[in-house]
Order: sequence, then structure tokens, then C-alpha cells
Amino acid sequence: MKTDRLTRLFPAGLDVRRELRAAGCLLAAGVMYSVVTFLYRYGRAYDALFEQTYVSGAARVLRSGAVMVGLGELVPGGLIVLHTLPFFALGLGAFHLFYHRQGSRSIYLMRRLPQRGELTRRVWAFPLVLVFVWLLTLTLLATLHYLYYTVRTPAPCIPAGQLRELCSAVFGGVL
Repeated sequence: MKTDRLTRLFPAGLDVRRELRAAGCLLAAGVMYSVVTFLYRYGRAYDALFEQTYVSGAARVLRSGAVMVGLGELVPGGLIVLHTLPFFALGLGAFHLFYHRQGSRSIYLMRRLPQRGELTRRVWAFPLVLVFVWLLTLTLLATLHYLYYTVRTPAPCIPAGQLRELCSAVFGGVL
């Protein structure tokens, strides 16, 4: 990966690869935890829809009147790791600001540069990109969870309003 273009988004002299690696690991851990938690909870709720019959061999039969657990109950706990990413980004911005205040990397030099927003850009550019990636990841995960839920769950068992419930669970009722 070329990091030459990305160095403009970071304070001068900072190890760009290390920060990219840390953010990528946190994002990957959050996605994996979310997917595994959702699949585990969904599997348990899906199995509860059926009953075993041994009349003509072992078979699973859909219970009459069975209703699947809503997406609002399946998704939220799995997003806890992913929801730490904005706080990581905020801490990263503070770290970038303090990085400029160390020793020879004088903050006063950054303020005297002809480009007025250079300090602000180098401090907050990557954390803001990280928050944007977090929002995209949440949207993608919500879409995948919804598609998996609606495709795999038998139609008579899906309660109404699942998309609204999912948006409320993922985005905290903002949308």
C-alpha cells in the first residue's frame, strides 16, 4: 500500500503504517465480532422456530404461529466493539495534537505556515476519515444483516417493521 499520499493526512514524522494497521485491526475485529455474534444469535432464534419430529425419520417442522426474534434484539450487542471506533478516532486526534506539541515538532511552526488549515488538517483528517469509514461499515453490516435475516427466515415468521427496528438498533434511532 502506498502511504506517500496518505502522509499529508498525518503529522509530519509520524509512523503512518502503524496507525493504519491499528485502525484496520480495530475495524476488522469489530466486523468479525458483529458477524459472529449475529450469526450465533440468529442460529439460536432460527432453531427455536422449528420442532423435531420423528414420525417418518428425523425432520424439522415449522411450529405453528412461530415468530422470529426481531433484528433489534439480534444485532445491538454485536456492535459494541465497532462502536469503540469513534472514540478511538477522537483519541487519535488528541494524540496528533499532542504530537505536534512535542520537542522540535513545534506547534508554533505549524501555525505560521502559509496554509492556514495545515495544522487542523494534519490533526483531524485521518480521524474524520476513520469516522466516515465506520459509518460506511455500519451501513454495510446493517444491510448484510437485514438481507441475511429476510432471505433465510421463513416469510410467515418475520414480524413487521424489521428495517426500522434494525436502523434503530444500529444507529440509535437517529435515522
